[in-house]
Amino acid sequence: MEQPEYETETLVLQGDYFGVVQQHRRGMPVVGELVRMLNDEDSGARGGATATLGAIAETDAGAVRPGIPRMIELLGDENSDVRRNAAWALWVVGESDATAVRDAVPNLVGLLDDEMGVIRGAVAAALWTIARNDAEAVKPAVPKLTGLLNDEVGLVRGAAAANLGLVAQIDAESVKPAAPKLAEMLDDEDANVRRSVIAALGGLATSSLDVVKDVAPRLMKMLDDDDAAVRGHSVSTLGVIAEGDPDIVKPVVPKLVELLDDEDHLVRGHSISALLAVGRSGLGVVRDAMPKLVAMLEHEDVNLRSAAATAVAQVARVDPDMVRDAVPGLKKLLEDEDAYVRGAATVALRMLEDT
Repeated sequence: MEQPEYETETLVLQGDYFGVVQQHRRGMPVVGELVRMLNDEDSGARGGATATLGAIAETDAGAVRPGIPRMIELLGDENSDVRRNAAWALWVVGESDATAVRDAVPNLVGLLDDEMGVIRGAVAAALWTIARNDAEAVKPAVPKLTGLLNDEVGLVRGAAAANLGLVAQIDAESVKPAAPKLAEMLDDEDANVRRSVIAALGGLATSSLDVVKDVAPRLMKMLDDDDAAVRGHSVSTLGVIAEGDPDIVKPVVPKLVELLDDEDHLVRGHSISALLAVGRSGLGVVRDAMPKLVAMLEHEDVNLRSAAATAVAQVARVDPDMVRDAVPGLKKLLEDEDAYVRGAATVALRMLEDT
């Protein structure tokens, strides 16, 4: 039986946020009531309303837009639960609609030094959702984000590093002061933090190679990390470094060849890119990778088939004899179910036939 609309406030005050979400899914106009409650004198009502709007936003972010301006204001609420829920709700909205919460940046930055770690983490995560689409908007937060690399909470350290990595891609100079600390954090006990740190160093490497090339030996060691995402980010960052200076990464080519058989498809894909980047200085150094690369043309993963075919085409431009054995596999890919794979195979075969 459907809940009457007037019960929305009661459900919120009882902590039954899921009940309100169900009302919303049934088409009841609960958002207006929740937005009204954001101005309630009772902190429990304000906090419950923000939490419920966040819950609705997980599947329908657009529906809670009317409450966003007030939730931004509530980032400065005197009640820590309200601040926490507002930060979390804005984070959730930002995951699917970053532009909707862009105006929250000044308030979010002001809350990065909140006394509660869970709030700092939610705020840093909300900023990250914005930075993915508009890193320029998050630049004012760089000094505080750099300070949060020392935070006691892993979520905070990781989110801070992730933000800095995105900003570094558009303005490496502003993030350079954080480079020594980021390098130090490669030994962080939290795998999630290590992932974000490596990604941040990769962001720096895209426009400021000198700042991160000294950490290449440590990244090489992390290719054996138990965490697949850490291995993947390490390979990816080494690939970026190799784009700028292939010689730095040459010592790890045998390991990159080995990682073509990694259990994680992203690690395998990044390994292909890294090997090609190293090969730009001379394909001879990656010759041992060619048999595995050719074999990957038949891989069950469509992304790896496409990556392998693209890689074969790049090699064929420079040294077609190195990948002559790929012709049968490439011809099979002309019938592949995926258009990108077929296209990559067509290009590769054209390269081989023209030489």
